[in-house]
Amino acid sequence: MNKYKPTELEILNEKIKYEKEKVYSNGITLLPGLTTLTLGALAENQVCIAVGTAITLGGILMTSDKLKEKKLTKKLKNRG
Repeated sequence: MNKYKPTELEILNEKIKYEKEKVYSNGITLLPGLTTLTLGALAENQVCIAVGTAITLGGILMTSDKLKEKKLTKKLKNRG
């Protein structure tokens, strides 16, 4: 394993990759719940609204970034 201090460009590249991954994963996780919630509200269907709310809240809980952020920090520290 090569041990060298990462350049600013490499650090920025890793941060950009991380942010892209975060945005895509949040979108994929939250989109079904928001769609169900919106369609349930338009149809005035209480069951769909409840299911959409549950899916959306579950998606929000799943997209907590604390663990991913720790992995990124650890990865960058290991390089330097």
